Amino acid sequence: MATKAEVETFLHSKYRIETLDGGMMKLIFDQGDGRSQLVWVWLSDNVMYVSSPIAQRSEVSADHALEVVSKYSLGMQVLGDFYVLRHVAYLADLDASEAILAVEITTNLADDVEKELVGGDKY
Repeated sequence: MATKAEVETFLHSKYRIETLDGGMMKLIFDQGDGRSQLVWVWLSDNVMYVSSPIAQRSEVSADHALEVVSKYSLGMQVLGDFYVLRHVAYLADLDASEAILAVEITTNLADDVEKELVGGDKY
């Protein structure tokens, strides 16, 4: 069983994180070949939310974004001006490997979807 504080401490020990207002954590991953991927992590008392932008809403229609994302195992959500891939993990039974997997799968799939949707590296 993991607590919000335990998960936050673990993530800070594993990754370089910038903490934003409201406790949102910002991570930027080097994806190789000059690509990077922005990831936001937010923890509630019970849930870890991992989100990564894949396109701005003004760049791609929702239908097209949903069509592309439907090939993958993560959900899509609107977060401000962005479509994001989102992974949700409950803290009650979250272990270290699951926290790493949540961050890394979101990062890698978001980078793949971003390439397909916008053809570049914007996020």
